[in-house]
Amino acid sequence: MINFRAVLLILIQVFSVHSFPDADIPKVGLKVMSLEVEKESLIYQGTDKFRFENSKFYGFAVRRGAPFNISVELNREIDLSKVEFGVSADNSEDVIFNFVTCHGIDTEKEPNEGFFYILEITTEADDPIGRHLDFALNVGDEGEKTIFTYPFPIYVLFNPYNSKDSAYMPDPEVRQSHLETEVSAYFQGEASDVEVDQWYFAQYEPIMLEAVFYLIEEAECNATV
Repeated sequence: MINFRAVLLILIQVFSVHSFPDADIPKVGLKVMSLEVEKESLIYQGTDKFRFENSKFYGFAVRRGAPFNISVELNREIDLSKVEFGVSADNSEDVIFNFVTCHGIDTEKEPNEGFFYILEITTEADDPIGRHLDFALNVGDEGEKTIFTYPFPIYVLFNPYNSKDSAYMPDPEVRQSHLETEVSAYFQGEASDVEVDQWYFAQYEPIMLEAVFYLIEEAECNATV
């Protein structure tokens, strides 16, 4: 009489120790799971003060002519010596987002978590400022390609910290008073009776960027009509 229980146990042991060749294991399709700018890059560029969090406006702002890093999460590991990256935006005829380099992050991952890589991106110092939609990351790995579109705008601003920028401000005090401070004093009244009050510029409120670039884009449209 055949002991089916014993046979089953033997089969389980055989298959559990059997080493299948890698060629028999299907390759997982490459997919970008998420993309976000690194906070350290925004601090370096002085754009971390723009308050996109906890508002209906999202995205991030960068200074032209300065590199910034984005963290990309993929669903599987890639060979950086073979992979190709590309970045683009809706109106990239004027502003070109240039891919510089990429490296992986050596961190311990929990099961089912993705693989993270840091991409360095930059623009030219003479690129026009603008609001860019549909920022797309293209990843190619041995013939397989995937595209991830960032769903929020990226604002490219002039760079007063870069000597190659036409809007360069070499004096730190001038930058502080004209650009960085959120509150300043203003005077009103007559020469014999002057009152001093405070003015809140609100330049770091997200709606300010939207308002400024809306006016710029409207002016450009009207100029071409």
